[in-house]
Amino acid sequence: MKRASFVATGLLCLILSCSLTTGASAHASVWYVAGDATQSGDGTSWAEAFQTVEEAVNAASRGDELWIKTGTYLISKEIGIDKAIALYGGFAGTELNKGQRKRQAYPTVLDGNLANRILYVTANMRADELTFTRGRVKGTSSVDIASGGAVVIDNARPVLSHCTFRDNRAEGYYDRGGAIYMMDSRPRIYNCLFEKNGAYGSGGAIFAQNSAPFVRNSQFVDNFVSNYHGAALYSADSSARIENCLFKNNRSWLDGGAIYNQASDDCPYSTPLIVDTVFTGNNAWNGGAVYNMRSSPTIAYCRFLTNTSFHGGAMVNEGVSAKPRITNTLLAKNTAYSVNGNGNGGAMVNIGGAAPYIAASTFADNLTHLQGSAILNVDSSRAVIHDSIFWGNETVYDPEGLVIFSDETSSASLSYSDVEGGYPGAGNIDADPLFADPSNDDFQPLAGSPVIDKGDNMARFLGKRDLAGKRRILDGDKDGIRQVDMGAFEFGKASVSVTNNTLAVSRAGGGTVNSNLPGITCGLVCKENYPPITKVVLSAVPKKGWHFDHWEGDCSGKKPVCILNMGTKRSAKAVFSR
Repeated sequence: MKRASFVATGLLCLILSCSLTTGASAHASVWYVAGDATQSGDGTSWAEAFQTVEEAVNAASRGDELWIKTGTYLISKEIGIDKAIALYGGFAGTELNKGQRKRQAYPTVLDGNLANRILYVTANMRADELTFTRGRVKGTSSVDIASGGAVVIDNARPVLSHCTFRDNRAEGYYDRGGAIYMMDSRPRIYNCLFEKNGAYGSGGAIFAQNSAPFVRNSQFVDNFVSNYHGAALYSADSSARIENCLFKNNRSWLDGGAIYNQASDDCPYSTPLIVDTVFTGNNAWNGGAVYNMRSSPTIAYCRFLTNTSFHGGAMVNEGVSAKPRITNTLLAKNTAYSVNGNGNGGAMVNIGGAAPYIAASTFADNLTHLQGSAILNVDSSRAVIHDSIFWGNETVYDPEGLVIFSDETSSASLSYSDVEGGYPGAGNIDADPLFADPSNDDFQPLAGSPVIDKGDNMARFLGKRDLAGKRRILDGDKDGIRQVDMGAFEFGKASVSVTNNTLAVSRAGGGTVNSNLPGITCGLVCKENYPPITKVVLSAVPKKGWHFDHWEGDCSGKKPVCILNMGTKRSAKAVFSR
């Protein structure tokens, strides 16, 4: 199966309709692989194990499992997986069930030998406890672009868990996805490590095209892009869902040191969700950690620390359709600098009509050379900010420079916020917030802080908890009135467990309902739980000979697209007619 390159034909805005199925066959088999076997057997036991992974893949049927013994397997030719099978590593070679594995003690390595892609996936397969390393692809020009150094996922919904992707490359100047390239897909990636992967084009670790990956409990460390954008993830017309991840020391030559979210002009539904995630030590020319190009992600309960760039130390938002929502987030110790002293926007730059909404967040100890020690707004951009703190931010060449700088075409509206040096707006103050231990990244307010109970309870999207997991809203000053604090942290000790809200979708007639985020593909999957701060876009797609008629439930009207905020349990029904 030779599929070593892709022709760039432009980005399409697709709400995916994956009518794919999963599940085991009635008589699923286990196939055994042992690279140290003296000769290849029939694969039916450890004693008769296949010597190569490819033999086992060829023998397997839908629902079968491959148990792969510890060792390094050189992949001399890309392996195509077009059936729903499961590849499990981490075996010593004596186990009778998967539960007997001592995962990390017995690594199973699939090695591309610096010459080949490892897997091409077109089915809802599973990979667990495998290391993918030294996968290589290389395109020759801007029209012969190679993608996916280790793995390509093509119109599929695989699960990748407890896997490591290390030292994989897409080596052509325009190539994409050093470790993984996905298109029209909805993979779930859990507990994985992406380390030292690189693309000479974009997407050093992952390039997602028209896809909705769900990435949870994973780490992206030391990935790079040599020429363009998104060292860890390039999300093109896609809506990734990222939860409880770490992005550390990734670097891009141009934009988005860790993540580059990009929407085409005709694709208004690029709405990634990034929650409970840390960005630290990432670097790019623009947007040290994240660059949102016409994309509107929800970023909540995140920490942006010590990221660097020339413009927008932590983040850049660009384009009139870029309307990111940033809540309960800390942006601290980020730097916008350049060797010629032209750095702007210590934490954030908004440009080209971008309109971020920021609430209950803390901007502290950020640094820039020129303008906007915390935020720079230019070219008709407008920021709306509530219940936030701006303190300790510095401008190198103008010690009295503005914390939030807006050019004559732009604006920033602030209310109930603590801004060093002052800022006009209802409820704003200018007072030391008394951070607990900023030198050790603890920006919680101490007792007696002027930000306690000084926020606005009516601000949107405050959430039920703060960045430390404490309950919003508390009576911090003990005056009998519960009032939200300014900034990402509440003063107090009360914790709260956050319950996700369920979205249930049904349909009548011939058609499907899909969501921008992973979860809804009716009639395949019609129920999903989402964090309360999530915005979900539903799209009703009629089958041939049918047309969409109307919505019922929490959606209404006759337009095939419905947007729901998941602040509570929701339900929707799509009705199709002939």
